[in-house]
Amino acid sequence: MDNFKNINDIFGYEYGDKLLRKTGEVLGQLHLGMVARMGGSEFLILKNGYDNKQHLENIAQCIINTISGLWNIDGTETLISVTVGITVYPRDGEEVATLLRNVDIALNRTKLLGKNSYKLFEKSMYNEILKKVEMEKELRKAIKNNEFILYYQPQVDMENTKVVGFEALIRWNSPKLGWVMPLEFINLAEETGLIIPIGEWVLKTACSQNKMWKDNGYSYDFISINVSPIQLKDDNFVYTVKKVLEETELKPEYLEIEITESVMMESLESNLKVINELKNMGVKVALDDFGSGYSSLNYLKSIPINTLKIDKTFIDGICSDYYEDIITEEIIKLAHRMKLEVVAEGVEEENQIKSLKGKNCNKIQGYYFGKPMPSEDIKDFLKKQL
Repeated sequence: MDNFKNINDIFGYEYGDKLLRKTGEVLGQLHLGMVARMGGSEFLILKNGYDNKQHLENIAQCIINTISGLWNIDGTETLISVTVGITVYPRDGEEVATLLRNVDIALNRTKLLGKNSYKLFEKSMYNEILKKVEMEKELRKAIKNNEFILYYQPQVDMENTKVVGFEALIRWNSPKLGWVMPLEFINLAEETGLIIPIGEWVLKTACSQNKMWKDNGYSYDFISINVSPIQLKDDNFVYTVKKVLEETELKPEYLEIEITESVMMESLESNLKVINELKNMGVKVALDDFGSGYSSLNYLKSIPINTLKIDKTFIDGICSDYYEDIITEEIIKLAHRMKLEVVAEGVEEENQIKSLKGKNCNKIQGYYFGKPMPSEDIKDFLKKQL
């Protein structure tokens, strides 16, 4: 039964206990097999025999149809929804512990689909968990053994095609797993809280590199780094940024923090507080992936950013889709009226360059001018501008 804690919190444990007993009675009346409460708001039904997969799915749907809906206990109504996990003996295992583990895996996977849904256990689900556990173990080693590398992708001024900034992008070269791209490990790092030490490493490394290049006289404006929602929620995040800037002796204006549009809107009020503190320190702030999430122009006026980065999905279509071309142009116009710099992400073709130049886009970032590169390769870009 979904969100049962809310029922206990609102109506009390006595009400919750009565609801659980009533649920057990109703499940028993379906005559599917042995019914047992496993703990909390979870019930186990042990059914002997089945015809085929469709038969199991029909049973799961019957349970959902029977239990979900409005319940009245002692004159008080509450809305119930359920999720169902299914495992099969002996196909999925022969030991009780294995079957219980498998049905729990299927149930947890079902919860990701939403309320009033069901899922049959598949071996691939277990393999994914094993892979996740192994990757978490290697991720912890990576932090300890300094296995991460920062790559830098140039941002280029549209007017003079000079490099004016870089986005720092993390890469992981694992001795056991090989090269692991961010999409494969960042979500896991966020789930486990490892994103906090990883994010601090990115910040320190980018600022140290930034300071070194600035001391060498290289001409560019800043290096930007991405931050996750977990970092923004960390009470020590602003303090960490300030501490790293002091330790590396980097001027705040040489650092830009990128926050994606969707992350920004998750906790707008608290994120605004963080952004204002960063801005007061002198750090630049960019709204990343604009157009990929809420795309609400209304909230832009309340966010004190310096830069708007247009998502690659718009750039891909500016030369082939009339509406995306118009939308991109209007976003740039609006941003300029709000005195924001505009960066187009994912620029790969010359016709995109011409289109963006005609729209007065300030900067571009993408494979057309340079892919993400390690720090030693970036020097060639910078030396040309000395």
